[in-house]
Amino acid sequence: MARRTPELADLIDLEHVLRADRERPLEVLRAREARIAAELGVDAASPGAGGRELVLAWLDRVRASGEPAPGRAASRALSAVAAALTLIGLALGAGGVASWLAAVDARPVNTIHLWTALVGVQLGLLALWLPSLLPESWIARVAPLRAARALLSALASAGPALVGGLLARVTDRRIDTAPLRRLEALYGPLRFWTLARLTQGFALAFNLGAAVALAGLPYVDDPAFGWRSRLLSPAQLELAQRVVAAPWRAAWPAAVLDREQIVATRYSRMEPRFGDTLSPAARRVWGAWWPFLLASLLFYGVLPRLGLWLLARFRFARELRSVPLDHADVERLRARLLRPSVDARADAPDPDVGPGSAARGSGPALPHGPARVLVWSGVDLDADALRRRLAVEGIEARDIRQVGGPDPAQDRAALDALRAVPDDTPVLLVVEGWEPPSADYADLVGALRDALGPAHALVVALVHPRGWVEPRLLAQWRERLGQLADPRLRVEALGGEERA
Repeated sequence: MARRTPELADLIDLEHVLRADRERPLEVLRAREARIAAELGVDAASPGAGGRELVLAWLDRVRASGEPAPGRAASRALSAVAAALTLIGLALGAGGVASWLAAVDARPVNTIHLWTALVGVQLGLLALWLPSLLPESWIARVAPLRAARALLSALASAGPALVGGLLARVTDRRIDTAPLRRLEALYGPLRFWTLARLTQGFALAFNLGAAVALAGLPYVDDPAFGWRSRLLSPAQLELAQRVVAAPWRAAWPAAVLDREQIVATRYSRMEPRFGDTLSPAARRVWGAWWPFLLASLLFYGVLPRLGLWLLARFRFARELRSVPLDHADVERLRARLLRPSVDARADAPDPDVGPGSAARGSGPALPHGPARVLVWSGVDLDADALRRRLAVEGIEARDIRQVGGPDPAQDRAALDALRAVPDDTPVLLVVEGWEPPSADYADLVGALRDALGPAHALVVALVHPRGWVEPRLLAQWRERLGQLADPRLRVEALGGEERA
């Protein structure tokens, strides 16, 4: 299994296959994983056996077997969108500047209007990116930046709900937005930087097109640039343009106007039209603003957009390299690939499980090794019995605490204790596997997630006195808690969910 960085197409295909696996018979999945594990020579005892390389190697084998894989098509479509936005940006930038400078009346182009449209608006848009670029420690110290980051986060969180509401209105059916929210929780940074690449690529192309038009049009025309304002004085405008031109004043002195040029290029709407009667010297005066406008567009338009586009590409690549591939469906896949295909369950039939109740989904994926354990108050198992029950599954129970009782202080104490749990220690919530889930369970799971943080593994384990959990109830639990859209939340059955 060669070490490689996943591509966007890999993630799309992985989520597509794992979603389809939820509806496939468990026996089919186990047979497929046993075959692929044998082909890959998977050894559960080898270091890093369950890492990202195993998941990607498994995905390659699944795609080679003919499984539908929309990832490549989606990546090509995304590249086509990026190319189209680049062409549109070039056309809009060049066409917009050319049409502005080729004004039909003979008055000069108002530099204040043109600079505001080409540069000033972009500076305002760039300010919106500031909360996304600065470190969290900086943002925490500045209240406006905290408010802006909170607003952007709220808009990102509201996206799936807005999409679901729009689709529901169009199709006249209720749309489940949990899958969208789950993907947002998993791949939100990738989505953000993909959008950043597209938008900044468009903005960069727009500025390049505008700069080319602004630099090239004087070769085929003689646009005049001036300024008019009822409130601004020449001294005020000179100060403003010197502040704007500070970055290039030493390198390009011609792109900074002096007081005489500013006074000479002031005009009013009441003046007659400008025509061919102007002398060549006067025409040079009316072109003095052109280097300043070009330098402004290059420094405040092209360079920032180029930097943001490169940053978006770098951050997207870094997010791909660091994507953990550790959510619930992937953990179930690892369990099927790494654990022996041995069925040690009882042969006696269960009267509650009919012949048509073969489990679907991706099978149990209980965490092996140490785990912090919370027990719902309705589970009638003492600590020793629970430890023995968990030991059968390879789980070492630590710090067993009871929750869900009549005393809210007990729950608060358990949540406070969990905030000190190391990131690599899973948390197991043992609940009654003989009744459907209620809102109390969902509320507790939400409180647990808030206490643990978004990256912590959380497993809801159903336990039944007879040892087996009905597939119908397990499906109800998974559907109900699936509405939380928590990608690292697993709902499993202690002892199994089906009969051989």
